[in-house]
Amino acid sequence: KFAATKDKAKLATVKTDLRNIMTAEEAYFSDYAAYAATVPTTLFIPSSGNTYGGVGSTSSWSATVTNASISTAPNKCTVTVGSGLATDGQITCS
Repeated sequence: KFAATKDKAKLATVKTDLRNIMTAEEAYFSDYAAYAATVPTTLFIPSSGNTYGGVGSTSSWSATVTNASISTAPNKCTVTVGSGLATDGQITCS
């Protein structure tokens, strides 16, 4: 049970990092009228144990945050903004 609780806490940091990336991308968009080509590292620092990646264009972006120390799936979450899909802006984990 303890391991499962630790995994839930780590997954919560993954989701929090994605929300922080969303805020950083919106701040970047506010300044430059376009999303950043990569996650703006001056506006975002990941939580310990988490790794991230992302791509962006002028009108959309996508980012993924992973924590390899989570022992059971899901251990990564993704969000896309500006896709025009029903899942636009929703965090999905796998």
